[in-house]
Order: sequence, then structure tokens, then C-alpha cells
Amino acid sequence: MKSWATGQVEHSMNFAQDSSLAFYLSFGLNFQIEHHLFPSISHDHYAALAPKFEAVCKKHGVTYWSEPSLTRSVGILYDALADLKSMTPVNF
Repeated sequence: MKSWATGQVEHSMNFAQDSSLAFYLSFGLNFQIEHHLFPSISHDHYAALAPKFEAVCKKHGVTYWSEPSLTRSVGILYDALADLKSMTPVNF
């Protein structure tokens, strides 16, 4: 069984980490992985944490997904939302 933290990392994606524009437009949420793991830490610290945390993930075999392109990231989000839209709703 995977840990809570592993689930948070493997089901999140950082995007455009080198883009000041993406950082300011998203209020630092382009560092989704660090945000999900450390929500009470100011987003101003995520850029410094990211490479260290990525190294820890690599050491422990945890997939750390970071998409460098803002344009590609938007495309990935769009595709994911389109997939969700095509799913049949569950009736409870």
C-alpha cells in the first residue's frame, strides 16, 4: 500500500517551474506537488523546495511529474478534463 504522501506526489503535476509568469498567475500553484504536501508553507518557498523534494522522490522510486512547458501543461489539463467529461456519472 502506498503512503498518503506518495499518492499526493504521483497524482499531481508541477508545471512551468521556471516561468515567473506561471508562478504569479497561479499564485505559486504551478508547484502543485509541494502545495499538496506542504499547504501551510508559503508558495514563495516552493521553488527552493522542489529540487530537493524531487531528489527524495527519485531516491525512493516515487514518480515526480514536472512539465516544463506552460502550453503543454494546459493541453494536458484540457485532455484530462475532456476525459472526465466523457465519463458516465455514477448514480447513488
